[in-house]
Amino acid sequence: TTNNNNNNAQNNHQHTEHSHHPPQHTHPPRQSYHRVVSAPPGRIGVTFVDYRGHAMVSDVSPESPLQGWLFRSDVLIALDEVPVSGLRVRDVVKLLTARVERQRSLRVISNFDMNSELAGGQQSVEDI
Repeated sequence: TTNNNNNNAQNNHQHTEHSHHPPQHTHPPRQSYHRVVSAPPGRIGVTFVDYRGHAMVSDVSPESPLQGWLFRSDVLIALDEVPVSGLRVRDVVKLLTARVERQRSLRVISNFDMNSELAGGQQSVEDI
């Protein structure tokens, strides 16, 4: 009878062990990054498309001075700290063209994390 009691205790012990795993998300939420990019005077070599009331980057030319700073799907939200959300692309282009002779500041929302991309063997971007 001692063996039976030990077996029952082991069986009871095995049944009371449960593994608790946190729920796994199949699609983690995308992180958004706000970035301000300084565009030099002249053409910037960026193509925008209208996307849900915003000017979204659809292409950055390899010759663009903003190559590596702006990326496809970045959303322009301000030009020289003037909000441009809700403006059509043609109106955003007019604003950019009107300021073509001087440096411009482009504020974007991006899904691209420059710090993690640059961390692979290079220095990360830091605020100075």
